[in-house]
Amino acid sequence: MGNCAPMKPAGRLVHPDGKVEHFTRPMQVTQVMMQNPQYYVGPPAVQQSPKAILAGDEFIQPGQLYYLVPAYLIPPEMFRWQKNYDDGRSGQKSRSSKSKIHALKGLR
Repeated sequence: MGNCAPMKPAGRLVHPDGKVEHFTRPMQVTQVMMQNPQYYVGPPAVQQSPKAILAGDEFIQPGQLYYLVPAYLIPPEMFRWQKNYDDGRSGQKSRSSKSKIHALKGLR
């Protein structure tokens, strides 16, 4: 007889293009954001309210569903820094991952 340990359900991270990424271990939101620049992470409630995004020091858990949310959908008033950083592309403003993390820590 084989080892019949119950399998943990995989977590799912849904990208804006519909791609679904599966994961089996907790991952820190910071790590996800570094792999996906210009995106934040949120639970299903983020579809109704962008303010539901997770802070960088939180973890996404296996067995749960999460979404990547483009930075441009997050209301600017959610961020606590005064300076925006110009990424040099046609005058658009960009937020670095470090800035995202610092700004999001105070939201929860």
